[in-house]
Amino acid sequence: MAILHAIVHQLTLNDLSPNLHLSSDMLPDSAELQYLFQETRSQYYGRSSKRYGQLSEATSPFKALTEGYIRKDIGFLELSQKVMSSLQTTFTEQDMESDGYWLLVHERASGNERLWWFHLKHKAGLYVDQGLALNEGKLLDMSRLGFAMCLALPEADAPQGLHQPGLQNLTISFGFGDKAQQNLLTEFVDFVEVIDTLADTENFIAVVSAFTETLPEDDAAAYRRDAVTYCLQQDQAGEAVSYQTLSDELDNGSDAKLGDFIQREQPELEKAFIPNRARLKKYVRFSGKNNAVSISFTNETLGKNVQFHPEDETLVIRDLPAALLKQLKQQL
Repeated sequence: MAILHAIVHQLTLNDLSPNLHLSSDMLPDSAELQYLFQETRSQYYGRSSKRYGQLSEATSPFKALTEGYIRKDIGFLELSQKVMSSLQTTFTEQDMESDGYWLLVHERASGNERLWWFHLKHKAGLYVDQGLALNEGKLLDMSRLGFAMCLALPEADAPQGLHQPGLQNLTISFGFGDKAQQNLLTEFVDFVEVIDTLADTENFIAVVSAFTETLPEDDAAAYRRDAVTYCLQQDQAGEAVSYQTLSDELDNGSDAKLGDFIQREQPELEKAFIPNRARLKKYVRFSGKNNAVSISFTNETLGKNVQFHPEDETLVIRDLPAALLKQLKQQL
């Protein structure tokens, strides 16, 4: 991973202090910048709410500026300043309040180049100074990371530029409290969704379920659990799931192989997919709650220690956890 360029600008839009503070200096490559970039990317990859798409065909300020940067018509500093000025105009026209810092990074990794954009926010805290006195301070709060964007950059002479039909090259996500800004920022970066992660994950669940029906019951439950674990690990790393790689990982030494099953039964299935984390977790665990009760159990216990009776919508649970049993007996 190499950071080619990086810069931070500040945008504050409220009734008291409407202000855009543009930096005129790039951030120097340093251990601090590397740490910040690593932390923001980690938060981004850890989100389950990422949306996968591409830039629309329409011409917009963001798309035009980015394509100008790719062609080297403008430099990174000018790109970042004009993008922020355009964002300020967009927010102001919609009476949108905003506060924080916007980090733009041009990264090169494994021969690929990406443009990253993060909305950073401060949090207040206390520290003990050298005189052992308490003082207030501020630091970047990674848990409050706002909007995040990753755009794969094409070669400067790519005939179709940033828009290539069917190509997924733009990923966005939002943090907690960003709901009011979501539509504006989605439109600002010309985002068009091209990948339905929920539908792709449903296809994955269907094929794994069909495959595990050919396995012994105990092996089937373990296989489903291991397959989901592998997919969650890939998602955490920001990587797609290859069916063949998954098969190689889990079917080592086994006569029954997921890869062979797919080639035989569903050869039209896409070779890889981006998992939907929330749907995967529901595949291996049932859970639900209301104001009085919270219940969670693995799906392999259904029909064994957990019995569901649909006629009267009741659950019968056996083999209760020891801690729960102890609490219940104390109430007798």
